[in-house]
Amino acid sequence: MSDKLIDPADWPGGVLLNLGCGHHAPKTWINIDRSPMMVLRKAPRVRKALRKVGVLHDAHMIDWPENIIRRDLSKPLPLADGTADAVYSSHMLEHLFLEDARKFLAECARVLKPGGMMRLALPDAEQFARDLLEAGDDPEGKAGIQYGEMLRAHPESRPSGKRLVAFVGGSNWHRWQPTRGLVKSLMTEAGFGDLTEYSFREGKLPHLADVEQREDSWFVEGIKS
Repeated sequence: MSDKLIDPADWPGGVLLNLGCGHHAPKTWINIDRSPMMVLRKAPRVRKALRKVGVLHDAHMIDWPENIIRRDLSKPLPLADGTADAVYSSHMLEHLFLEDARKFLAECARVLKPGGMMRLALPDAEQFARDLLEAGDDPEGKAGIQYGEMLRAHPESRPSGKRLVAFVGGSNWHRWQPTRGLVKSLMTEAGFGDLTEYSFREGKLPHLADVEQREDSWFVEGIKS
């Protein structure tokens, strides 16, 4: 993971940050992710061996694009103050511990220019809860199990052996649940104003269609105050 600062001069179309990008890395955006799978992208034999013994699964075998910077997003971003035009982050914030999520949002505000925009796409935990309540009588507990799966709060049983390695090495589990009120409070605390909710691929963020992939989300944009 390099500590070299991103140079805005290298991005004449605008410094657009796609943070927690997964393997979706549009060319118009600076894509950053910390997945351990990126370490293995140049070691296909190791990856196949780990898949064979059950540490990795089919979902881990996707080839990661080369235009992704590997970086722990709980740490400071590799940009100078006030140099970014926009920040996008999809289904990443809830994978940080809540205190780290606060620091992450403050970092985003730090690197954005005054008037710069941030857009978050997050799991809609409130809709999950409504669906659970609307399920009504649930004698077999299927709705409750489905609710837990959607929240990705914990695995159903304590990981051990190979499953423990995969669990610790990955970051698939949610460390808190992002309700609208809590997320907006965190954004306000970090220095964002004019908070507005939008639908999928609707909003004011530049080049939104290039970067937004998950329709099963709720979306909020904020302007750096």
